[in-house]
Amino acid sequence: MISLFLFFVVYVLLFFVWLYVLDREIKHGPEHVTEMMESYKKKNDKIDALTSNK
Repeated sequence: MISLFLFFVVYVLLFFVWLYVLDREIKHGPEHVTEMMESYKKKNDKIDALTSNK
């Protein structure tokens, strides 16, 4: 019986953590297009460096 209670407590805590993170991400909003493009360019540069013939 105690294991079932602890299982319930752990999942309730995880649910509240998920709600907190979800709320924080919603309040933050989406990334700006320039940040996304810079991130995309960095990833492509790494891929190009790995796949280029030397």
